[in-house]
Amino acid sequence: ALLVNGRVSASGGTGMGQGSGGGSGGSVWVTAGTLAGAGTLCANGGAGNELGGGGGGGCVSVQYGVNAFEGIMSAYGGGGYAWGGAGTVYTKANSQNMGQLVVDNGGQNGTNTPIAYLSPFDLTIRGGAIAYPSGSYLMLSNLYINTGGSFTCLSTQTNLDVAILRNATIDATSAIER
Repeated sequence: ALLVNGRVSASGGTGMGQGSGGGSGGSVWVTAGTLAGAGTLCANGGAGNELGGGGGGGCVSVQYGVNAFEGIMSAYGGGGYAWGGAGTVYTKANSQNMGQLVVDNGGQNGTNTPIAYLSPFDLTIRGGAIAYPSGSYLMLSNLYINTGGSFTCLSTQTNLDVAILRNATIDATSAIER
């Protein structure tokens, strides 16, 4: 069992010196029979100084037998002259065939986040995050885009090829766009 009431962090540091960018978040990988507590698991990007941009969020991956965790899991981009892009938070119960991937930038619009996970899985894009598939094709179980999230493709990609096996929900503040 893993009880987290404090903080497990691989967050990037604040930029050092005038105009320096923030460090990117690293990786937090947790595998536990039981995950519990009310603390924080994070891999957030660090803040940039003055004209320095924020670091991109890292990756939090949690696989568990029983999830009794009530805390925060985040991989937000850091603040600065320009916000860093969101990282990813992946959770999966050992009893499930697929997990849930969340791309969330904490309400700040940052740069694009590539999605390069094995398919299919549930994908949630929210909190100002902008995500795109890093390959030519992506298969999802469910897709949820809300609270200012956006799903797009790069300008070098001619198509956004995504297969959704179950449901897609895009709220009024969000978009699938090119």
